[in-house]
Amino acid sequence: MFERPFLQSAYPNLQRAFFEHALGNLMKILGLQMILKSAGMKGNLL
Repeated sequence: MFERPFLQSAYPNLQRAFFEHALGNLMKILGLQMILKSAGMKGNLL
């Protein structure tokens, strides 16, 4: 009886933390790809 409300209140927070963590990783990966692409373009121009 005590655990169920705790899980109901904790689960959305865990879900949100996981989503924000995944989103942060995705942004890092996309940022690295953009940096590598722009560096590759500069390398091709030189």
